[in-house]
Amino acid sequence: MAERQALLDDLPVIKEGPVGNILVALEAKACMTEHIKALPRLYDELNSSHQIVHGHSSQALSIGFFTVNASDGFYSPTNTANPGPNKHNQPHALQRAVAQVTDLPRRSHHNSQGFDGLGIVVVDMNNDGTSLCKLVTDPRVLGKHVKAISGKQRLFASTYAGILGPMIDQPWRLAVAGGIALISDKMVTRNVGSAVGWGSGPFRADVDDVIDGLARSHNRAGLLLRAHAANRFSAGRVAVNSLTGKQLRQEDQPEAEPYTHVAVDPTQEDGVARDKAEVPLHLDDYTGVELSNPKRAAKEKEERQPKDEEPKSIVEQMVDGRRELLGTLTDAQTALTRLMQLSHSPDVAGAHPLGSHREWEKVSKLAVKVQATIYSNDPDTDAVADEQDVD
Repeated sequence: MAERQALLDDLPVIKEGPVGNILVALEAKACMTEHIKALPRLYDELNSSHQIVHGHSSQALSIGFFTVNASDGFYSPTNTANPGPNKHNQPHALQRAVAQVTDLPRRSHHNSQGFDGLGIVVVDMNNDGTSLCKLVTDPRVLGKHVKAISGKQRLFASTYAGILGPMIDQPWRLAVAGGIALISDKMVTRNVGSAVGWGSGPFRADVDDVIDGLARSHNRAGLLLRAHAANRFSAGRVAVNSLTGKQLRQEDQPEAEPYTHVAVDPTQEDGVARDKAEVPLHLDDYTGVELSNPKRAAKEKEERQPKDEEPKSIVEQMVDGRRELLGTLTDAQTALTRLMQLSHSPDVAGAHPLGSHREWEKVSKLAVKVQATIYSNDPDTDAVADEQDVD
């Protein structure tokens, strides 16, 4: 008992406080007894959680966490009519609970619906005071429940691997850590789309698209980049790549020794790209985005190359102009949304998202002028019925 109390005392203190912008939200639920009875409420509460979080901000991460009991019995504090433990029909109750939670939607893009991450932990807990709560992933406990979880009677090594794989998938963990490192050190930023205009980005893309592209199983260079980024990342130090030339020349540099993210080369033994003098090449934001989708980067680079051909017609120039206008307005909308999100932070101390009245007036007049020009030049619908929209 003293040992268990010591473990409990070592846990961090949970504090409550006001919340500004939601960045990450965790919804944790447990089903210890009366599994079938609890399933509708369990599903509804978990499913509504990600909807509430993403309703506040589509960029927030909504994580679901579910603990389910695989024991044969459990004493319920609310079951006063029938003394004694509730009896569980195992493995049926366990299988139904796990199946219900795994049916929850997961999303792969910030515009879709569902959890960004979902975890399930199976425990063997009979709260009769005679035994400890055990993780089913413990090898000493797993054998008892693996048939119930897998739904198979014959057990092979692949059966155990299939159950434990999602829990101890080190490549997946490394991919996540690499994504965090690249975003934290500003190697992948929200102005990926805007960067195309001044040549520091190969194509327009959202941050989550870039991070997702680098983690594709067939993208060896992308996975290698995330691995190096994860291994080099240090929360208490500064990455040289994230500093501008002006910042590097400033005298008040951080005391901790900075580190550098490197470009990658899958053909090298250590995976690091080097110049002719065998000096590791620094990673830049262009290369990171390029590696997330090499085919698209090569295609758009080829399209931007000047060709020895006749000058574009006026109509073709107008098509290019419309595409540029749409991209610029999209970037403006993204910047405005970001400003509004930042204004909800408790650290802004009342600062207005659009600055002073004079700054707001300049932006407002320009926006009204652009809107008026677009509105007053509404094309005749019949005249452009056959014209193809430009994405």
